[in-house]
Amino acid sequence: MRPVADTGKFHLYRSAYQNGKYQTPAEVSFSAPDNFSDVDPAVAADESFLVFSSKRPPATQMELFIVFRKGGVWGVPQQLGAEVNRGTYSIEARLSPDGRRLYFSSVYLARPAATGDVLSRRRELERSEWETGLLNIWSVPMDKWVK
Repeated sequence: MRPVADTGKFHLYRSAYQNGKYQTPAEVSFSAPDNFSDVDPAVAADESFLVFSSKRPPATQMELFIVFRKGGVWGVPQQLGAEVNRGTYSIEARLSPDGRRLYFSSVYLARPAATGDVLSRRRELERSEWETGLLNIWSVPMDKWVK
């Protein structure tokens, strides 16, 4: 990824490896218009898909998207949905070595069920030490998207 001129927005690029060296980076075909950023790409080892963050419509803040590559051609990016983005800022996508799990940072706060029992109160206290509203690391299986 690199910035587009002096807009402060970023686009994603790919540099093909040919004849023992990397070629000049070329902007990927699915790049957002210059008024939106595409950042933090996580590319599958076989280059069949890529997960990245963007504020492109219909996103209202940085959200995670996935795009598939077939026959050397990138498709149209798709939002990973509410179960991943959770209506919060989500960035820094990373894939597990086998590409079956997505790790990312988000300001999402998980809350235990509101019950009065001691165990629930203890869990909430333990979580409060790291649930600060700052970026935390989350993960989800990729089974829904990658078969």
